[in-house]
This record gives sequence, C-alpha cells and structure tokens, in this order.
Amino acid sequence: MHLASKTLGYVPLGTSMTSAGLSGGFPGGTIASFIATLEDVPFNHLLLSSCDWSLSPVPGAPSPTPSLVHRLGPGSRIVGGVAFFGRINRALVQRTAGLLEFARREARLGGRDGGVGASYGPAFTYTEFMPTGNTLVASILSLALWFVFTTLAFAAPVRIVFRSNSHPRRANLHVLMLLHRSGGWSSVW
Repeated sequence: MHLASKTLGYVPLGTSMTSAGLSGGFPGGTIASFIATLEDVPFNHLLLSSCDWSLSPVPGAPSPTPSLVHRLGPGSRIVGGVAFFGRINRALVQRTAGLLEFARREARLGGRDGGVGASYGPAFTYTEFMPTGNTLVASILSLALWFVFTTLAFAAPVRIVFRSNSHPRRANLHVLMLLHRSGGWSSVW
C-alpha cells in the first residue's frame, strides 16, 4: 500500500482489493499458534482485535461487508474466496494507515510539512482474498474456512486433534509426559 501511495504521489487512496495466493499447505507452527491463541486469549479480546482499525491509533473508513466471493475489480476475471490470513493482514495494513495518518496530523499541528502527504486518506479500506478461479470454488473455500474457524473456536475437543497433528514434537512430548506421570517409562530416559 505504501508503494502504491508513494507511486501515485500520495493522493488519497480508496478501496484496496488484494488477491493473495497460498501455495503448499499450512505449516504446523501456524496451526499451533492459531490454536494457542484460541486457548490463551480471552474471547472478548479476540472479538475486539478483529474489529476494524482495532490496532490503529486513528480510526478510518469501515471495511466493506464480508463476502463469500470476491472479484479483483468490476468485470475482473480474478475471483476468489476468503483469505486465510485476510483479517490479520487487514489489521496490519490498517495499523500502518493509522500510524501514517497520526504522523500527518501531528506534523500539521506542529506546523511541519514532514509526512503531511504520506497518509492513505480517509476513504481507504483494505480487503484481501485468495484466488480460486471460479465463484463455486470461492464459495466452497469461504464456507469451509468459516466452518473450520468456528469449529476450532467453539469445539475444544476438535482443537486436541488439530493440536496433536499440527506440531509433531509437541504431540510426542505430551505422550512422553503422560507416560512419565503414569510411571510407564524407566528412569533411564
């Protein structure tokens, strides 16, 4: 976003729609971090952190309504569904936009010109999606991610299965600890 703003001469930006592909699978550490977040962070804090501009010192324009299917632009052939890291990346981009706007306001109050034009503008929004190729696959992807996230968030027994498969060393450590507590291994270990 910063490069786009700089290239355009720091004109105010509007809606930014980003298509970000994901190749390969999800690393075990990413899944383990997600599950740890669900277990260690109070639910109301998770809700607050997923709100628009929650990490930003300056609130901005509200994000567009969530959708199962996204297009890169009107008439674009690039179609996709909800991005796995879309909310996280949106929060980071909004934080950057808020910090730039805050610096611009501070510079203006202090009578300085430094960074005055570096803001993304009051109408800036950021949406990210994962390209899929067609609307059916995009809808299925979006619904599947929603189902998985909801299940992991509200069904603790499911997290146990994901946790043990997401980090093999951690799963083996849990088994070893259980064996040790039950007296099932020798003191040689």
